[in-house]
Amino acid sequence: MVTSAITMAEPATQPAIQPTVAPLALRPLPEPPAVARLLVSDDDPGIERAYTFLLPHYGFEVMTVPHGDGSRTLELCHSYCPDLLISDVNKPGLNGHEIAACLHNDQTTAHLPVLLATAMDEGLERRRGYSASRVDYMVKPFGFEQLLYRVVTQLGLSRESQEQMVAFSASLPGAPYRHPVTGIAGPQVLANALEHLTASPCWAAYTFSLANFHMVLAGLGRTAADEVLLRLSLAIRAALGPAARDVALIHPSFDARIAVVGPAPLLHGLHQRVAARFLRDAERLTASALGQPLPQLTMRFVDATAGPMHTLRQFWQAIESAERLPI
Repeated sequence: MVTSAITMAEPATQPAIQPTVAPLALRPLPEPPAVARLLVSDDDPGIERAYTFLLPHYGFEVMTVPHGDGSRTLELCHSYCPDLLISDVNKPGLNGHEIAACLHNDQTTAHLPVLLATAMDEGLERRRGYSASRVDYMVKPFGFEQLLYRVVTQLGLSRESQEQMVAFSASLPGAPYRHPVTGIAGPQVLANALEHLTASPCWAAYTFSLANFHMVLAGLGRTAADEVLLRLSLAIRAALGPAARDVALIHPSFDARIAVVGPAPLLHGLHQRVAARFLRDAERLTASALGQPLPQLTMRFVDATAGPMHTLRQFWQAIESAERLPI
């Protein structure tokens, strides 16, 4: 930790041996700001502890509602001003559906995204309860990777915020994050391997993302949106073919983006093959969803002309400054 100390005035004459003097005050540098503020409302103390133990490791500030009380939840949504509310559906007093409806009928909290944890199927829950574009459902039991993915997609976190998440979680023990939908390794793995992957003078990288993922999520629901993402990952694997063994297929962030990094000759024409496969699948998946947005595939390409990459920030900046590839 870097600290600063108050500078003391030196005496007119210096003794031959300086005594060791402790500084009068040590002021640690301020902690980095939280990635986002989360309010957790759950009447199960064990689940509440899981939220408060795990999420801060990724840079989130977490406040809990005592006993998951519904009325107190509404009060804290106004006073604490969270970026996201995570609530259980079934609990005494106001349930999760009623809390979400109250929030979204109030002009001051109508913008607040809500993540509801339920023991029921998402489709059944939406039909029997409250449904809105800012409400997402997570079926119990769920793993932490599922929770993290839902939180990130609900918040729509910026590149800078996700970079903070990687930095916060870099020293965590255990297996690194794998995306719960695609099973592909996450940004911590890319951060550790990036220098090696881009050391070659002929490296290249593609990124594939769904530009309107939030619209697809709101229009089709979580299950269908995740199926679209899974189909994208499968289209990339199929388009790579045997070359998949010699390249890195990875999520460069905690959201729905997927990257492929490896020798340029192995990636030649990859975007065309991916687009052809994915768009065919996407049309089949959304054929019955009349009036709903079709998934919009965005593809970008960067190569060794951008130089070796030492940090995720460099990689993200290089990708974001690259032009979109035509479909």
